[in-house]
Parts: sequence; C-alpha cells; structure tokens
Amino acid sequence: PEGLTCGPNTTKTWTISSSILNILWGDVWPRLIALWWRRGSAVDPVALGPIGDAALKKAFHELVIEEAAANGLPVPGLNAVWNGTRLQRRLERVKKYFMGLDADYPTPIPVTFVGECAYDFLLSDAGLLLFAPLYPETEYELYRYYSFRRTGRASLGLPSYLKGTLAFDVDSPTGPGQIITTPNALDNTIVSGTCSLGELPCLHPQKVPPIDRLQDDHSDDDHPIPTWRNKPHIAFSFSNLVTALAPFRCWQLEGAVYRAIMVELPRVVAEIWMENKSGAAAFAKSYSGRFDPANPKAREIFMERVETSLPSEDKMVFQAEDGLVDVEISNQGIRFPKIDIHGPSWVRMLDEIAQGSAGNPVFTDSRRPEGDE
Repeated sequence: PEGLTCGPNTTKTWTISSSILNILWGDVWPRLIALWWRRGSAVDPVALGPIGDAALKKAFHELVIEEAAANGLPVPGLNAVWNGTRLQRRLERVKKYFMGLDADYPTPIPVTFVGECAYDFLLSDAGLLLFAPLYPETEYELYRYYSFRRTGRASLGLPSYLKGTLAFDVDSPTGPGQIITTPNALDNTIVSGTCSLGELPCLHPQKVPPIDRLQDDHSDDDHPIPTWRNKPHIAFSFSNLVTALAPFRCWQLEGAVYRAIMVELPRVVAEIWMENKSGAAAFAKSYSGRFDPANPKAREIFMERVETSLPSEDKMVFQAEDGLVDVEISNQGIRFPKIDIHGPSWVRMLDEIAQGSAGNPVFTDSRRPEGDE
C-alpha cells in the first residue's frame, strides 16, 4: 500500500509464536466467548473493540476462576504460576505473553474483537482481528451448532521438527461469515490516522435493527442477550472486510489460510527429507532449495500446496530462518524454523512414535500427543 513500509524493510513492532496464537484461538477465545454468551447483559469478560492489557488480564483471571470451580481447586493469586490443569498451564503462557513478560516476544500483537457471525480470524501486519459465532439465544440453537458446525482437520504428528511446540495444534473451526457489529465498535477499528472502517465505501455495511428475541417455540427468556445486541448494529461480509482493509495493510492472511499452511508444513518437511534421501534435493525446483534461508522461496511451495496466492516478497516476509524454535509471526510476515534436510533416522522416528512424542502416519487419528506445556 502506498505510504506504508512493508516486509523485510519495516521495523518489527510485534511478534507472536504460532504456539501462542493456537492457544489463544483454540483454548482461550472459545471459553471467553462462552462466558460472554452466558452472562448476557452482565459485565462482559471481553468487549467489542481493541482489547488492551487490562481487559485481557481481567479475562484471563476470570477463566482461571472458571477452571478452578470446575476442578474444585482454590483460586490462586492473579500473577501466580498455577500448574493444576492443562488450561491453566496454557493460560499462563498466553497471559505472560500479552502482559509483555515473555523475553522471546516482548511486544505482543494488537488484538481487536470486531463482532459476531464470522467463524475465523484475520491476521495482518496491523495485528489480529477476532470474531465470535452468532450468539445462540436458546438451548435449541446451541444444540443446532453441534449438528452442523464443521471443525478443521488436525495436522500430522511429525517427529523431531518443532518438537515441544504447539505450532501444529491447528484443529479449530474455519470459514468466513456475515459480520454483525455496532457502528461504534467498527469505528474503533482504526485503519489509518484519519480513516475508520465505517467510512470505507467498499465495506457496504447494512444497517440492521436491534435483535429481538425469537418469538417461537424455541424461545427461552432465561438466556439474556448480550448488551450490545439490543442496540442498532450493522452487517457486512467477511470478504468485504478483507477488501476494505487491503489499502491500509501490507499483508493479510485469513485464519483458514494460516491453518492450511500449518497443516501442510509437516508434509513439506517430510518431502524435504525424502528429497535428501533420494538425491532429488539438487533439482532446481526442489523443496529443499526453496525452503533454504539462503534462497528463500518457501512462498512458492505453500502457494502450490494450499492453492492460494500469498502477498509478494516486498509486502510480506515468508521464509525459513536459522535459529528459530517455533513458527514466528510478526508485522513483517511469517518465518519458519530451518529444516535439517537429513531428517531423523528410521530408528529414531519409530522410537518417537512409540514414546508418544510423534504420531504414526498410518493411523488416521495418530497425531502428536499433547505435551506438558
């Protein structure tokens, strides 16, 4: 975009690991949205608009209280490291990151809660936009969610590469939708110094009256509607949002595309190991050569594998890099840890499968088991 410094030439202003992003989207965000639905007109654990440190800290603490109640445990101090359950361990990692206490990633990604009815997130150099599914007003509607909603496919449990991270933990829901939000929440999603989303003509927002409770056999007045749903709001498509933001972003990546990349990554690693074993690594268009940090063309590999376009090199970094231990996302783009082209030995791979640190590719549901993160 004109006037923006993009890609490798821009200063790194924030960084997030794939592991933290996956915990946020797969563990933390669904639980916060459930609290938001349950409380209705009470105090929301997270409100529409930019989500600052104070709001995140409060939301994390409320999730800890929920987990403690579910497990009959005492509530710890807000800053305590509490290793009682899997969520608490994961939540501590995410809390530490967003509080700016993670030495590896000291500046967290900006996060904004835009509205309802979209089933994906949107990454860009400006940060992370989060959405919630449509609020289910009755038990009947929540039952229906379980009857039709599709979730993502799990990533392959590859031995050795990215061992100990949660980079491949990508089995969360996907898919765009019709976004519903308030004009004020939309205007708070600033895209430049002088323009807000509500002023963008390509967004084509439609004004929608306040939501009235359904008056049918499935109504249930015991479930309060969240406060903002009783106010005038607007609706627009996910694709229109992406289009409207494009002139103000160096790059954008829909969550579905990000997850598709992460699902393909272990398969790309396996291909590189195969190339080295067969002597095909020397071929001009080999994966080994294109994934090499010295000749960064990983973008081409994933455009082929995912069958989609990706932002150009001058707009978005997309390459392997020495010294990384997790997939790293920043305002510059995405970097992957370098692959050891020699791969693990046959014996080591079988040992890792037998020991539970890798999945067996012959079995459909054999993925890398959950670590003690």
